[in-house]
Amino acid sequence: MVEQDTTVEHDDETDEDIMEMTTGVRLRLGVPSAMVINDLLMKASESEPKPPMLYSKDKERDEENPNDPDFLQRYRLWLSETGVRTFSALVVAGTTIEEVPNDMATPDSDEFEDYMAAIAIPLATGKHQRYLQWVKYVAVVHPDDQNHLTIALLRRAGVREEDVGEAHTMFRGDTELDGDSGPPVERSNRPDDPVPRRVRRARARDRGTRG
Repeated sequence: MVEQDTTVEHDDETDEDIMEMTTGVRLRLGVPSAMVINDLLMKASESEPKPPMLYSKDKERDEENPNDPDFLQRYRLWLSETGVRTFSALVVAGTTIEEVPNDMATPDSDEFEDYMAAIAIPLATGKHQRYLQWVKYVAVVHPDDQNHLTIALLRRAGVREEDVGEAHTMFRGDTELDGDSGPPVERSNRPDDPVPRRVRRARARDRGTRG
């Protein structure tokens, strides 16, 4: 589970409650429930790919082979899918429209419906699904906007600051996975650890290289 930081307060509206995207869209940021992230990560962990075992003649035992090409491909796909699901949940649970430029289609407009048809993607029907679709394809299309919005919502959900960077790395799927991973770095003993073991391995390896 992700432990919520109860010291964070958002009772009073500030400039931080509004985030403007490069498209000109302004979104109002709320406070997503920490349970949204908890449930997503718990569900994602159930399908996390595991490295195949490889027999080590030197050690005379089977060990995980994190450099297996098929495993790396499956793991990158898993990271990407987890990131998309988490971003989607954060957007729906933690944002609303504050302002849309006059020349831009809104989620419930005929123009947006026409746009989705033009790019051959079925139009979502539910209110929240359609809003999410609009955010993804119209309002928040620049990678920097997506990253900044994700980080802001993770913090507002109460994810502890030391976990925000690692969780966001996982969501983006940009963790370095190639090369010798060295000895496995296990999950921490915290029950609220939000970061999958492979991310911790990669980050530990990176710290060792820099050190």
